[in-house]
Amino acid sequence: MRAALIASFLCIAAPCAAQPDSDQPLFPAGRDTCFAAGPIEHAGGRAGALLLVRQAAPDPISEAAAWDRMRVVRGLATEPHALPVWGAVTLRGEGTPRLAWLGCAAREDGSVRCGVDCDGGAVTLRPDGEGLALRNEGLVLGGTCGAPQRVFWRPGPHDTDFRLHRLDAAGCLRAAESLRPAFALQGRPVMARIAAGDRCFERRYDAGHLRRHPNQSVAGLRLTWHGFAAEEANLARMALSVTLRGGERMNQDLHCRPEGFALECIPQHGDGSLTLRRTTEGVALDTRGSEGALRQLGGHRLGADDTLFHLGSACGEGER
Repeated sequence: MRAALIASFLCIAAPCAAQPDSDQPLFPAGRDTCFAAGPIEHAGGRAGALLLVRQAAPDPISEAAAWDRMRVVRGLATEPHALPVWGAVTLRGEGTPRLAWLGCAAREDGSVRCGVDCDGGAVTLRPDGEGLALRNEGLVLGGTCGAPQRVFWRPGPHDTDFRLHRLDAAGCLRAAESLRPAFALQGRPVMARIAAGDRCFERRYDAGHLRRHPNQSVAGLRLTWHGFAAEEANLARMALSVTLRGGERMNQDLHCRPEGFALECIPQHGDGSLTLRRTTEGVALDTRGSEGALRQLGGHRLGADDTLFHLGSACGEGER
């Protein structure tokens, strides 16, 4: 069971769906490529705007970019990061687009099929003049593999076939920047903090806080960086120490990878994953990771309020 979960986790950084073929014309290797449609006028459809973005390199403020900078400074080799096609669908009545991480592969008939891992559906793309034709086969928006707040974009009379036009270089850059989550601008990447010496992050909750949150079983957390894994450039190890209300302590080893603007981590003993993302003062630890929410940790069942924790830098001089 654990081996299957770890294999699934590997698909986060290298999606199990095939990546775009560098020889196919829609998303050529080494070039930023974007297609867009909208505003879409079909009153009966759910989609108000569509956007497809594939960048030639990781976003400069992403965790992957900070990850590589840290390895280069330390004289360590780097490995290519998976560069998916980002699909963004703005649903009617919503101002923020919902994202889908798409793995794409060319087919013999000249089309390109792009799908979401964990049976999250797919779209089929075909060249159409200077743009492309998109057919929605049903697509999960908002994350992969059990992530929270996912929405299924169902094909229908006005939600099946679309034509997208190609954006120029300036438009593509603006499109890529528009897909950055709000938290990406709130502080330095987690990996940049670690590179600067912040190797430990901690949060302790007082009795008053715990009284106000009776469904929170965690009284304290400490997260410690243990370095890059020797066997793989895009894998690192961290340790999580959790103190429960009753004083019990649990220690978990984490395997972490960069995923967009966050780090995705799988605990050694758990049933899902957790996400680490930047904040202005430190890091946020979210137990509702893209591999599904953690329901237990080290054999202890988490409470309904054990979902999001804000940790500040906590390293002593001997730990830096």
